Amino acid sequence: MLAFVARIGFSGGLAGPLSPAAELASFHLADEQLMAELAAAEPQVSSPVALTWDADGRMFVAEMRDYPNAMGGGAIRQLEDRDQDGRYESSSLFADRLPFPNSVLPWNGGVLVTAAPDLWFLRDTDGDGRADERRILFTGFGTGNQQLRANGLFWGLDGWVYGANGRSDGEIKWVGDLVPGEAKAAAGNSNPSGSTAKKSVSIRGRDFRFRPDTGEFESLAGRSQFGHSRDDWGHRFLSWNTIPVRHEVFPDHFLARNPTLSASDVLQDCLPAGDVGRVFPLTPPPRVFNNESAEHFNALSGLHVFRGNALGEKYAGQVWVGESLRNLVHHRVLVP
Repeated sequence: MLAFVARIGFSGGLAGPLSPAAELASFHLADEQLMAELAAAEPQVSSPVALTWDADGRMFVAEMRDYPNAMGGGAIRQLEDRDQDGRYESSSLFADRLPFPNSVLPWNGGVLVTAAPDLWFLRDTDGDGRADERRILFTGFGTGNQQLRANGLFWGLDGWVYGANGRSDGEIKWVGDLVPGEAKAAAGNSNPSGSTAKKSVSIRGRDFRFRPDTGEFESLAGRSQFGHSRDDWGHRFLSWNTIPVRHEVFPDHFLARNPTLSASDVLQDCLPAGDVGRVFPLTPPPRVFNNESAEHFNALSGLHVFRGNALGEKYAGQVWVGESLRNLVHHRVLVP
């Protein structure tokens, strides 16, 4: 895993995988004041698709090792930088046997994980680096295309956890709402998504938010494909594979107060006039299974509004989003 401030370069024809050092050296930075550093590499981590840190500085990584066909082979990896040199040299398998895990978020001494059809809570209660407590909090998320499932968990300013739909939709049930017997089966991970709940919430064409402590769950305006983020003021920004940034201008639960109001669309693409998503990658186009343009965005994911200070004041509040097909990280400046 490498810092997101880099743009991947290329020299020569198609080749096999590079060593971590060679891969790092191949990056081209658009800003000479920035630098990319290696934080972790195989065998400490493999197939990472999402990561987070807890209050103790431990990194938790969602490893989609089962993509695209090996159902249930995904894992959560716990990494530690014990000598505080910036390199995570300690690695342990926190949890395995998860189907295509793609998001992880700290909560209550453990982590929340999206692994459709379920949203899990995993916690290590005995300090051995492995989650001995495994509980399903919500179930019913769509299990369509493995790369288009519920994802993108983050904490909102309101104390709710926000998630992206991913384009697979679902009828979401809180396991605590299941009738006796079904709740026991869900906790045992037999087949919770097949249980009948007292109530459910549809996220068809919508994103979602929830409270893991109470089981409250709501649908939101959306939907975001892979990843979404917020700024310091709580404004939510969404992403689509061909659109770098979209803004939830007005939370639509306010519109719901007036059922006779005809307005329905509360999302706005954050693109200047004439912007058709053209990109100029340094690498040759990859082999793909369709005939879509190799000169335009097609695999944007992992949108992030930078809210820290490590990159300096210059980049505060700006947007970064990965484009894996074009081997680059895209940067946008948000202007009110």
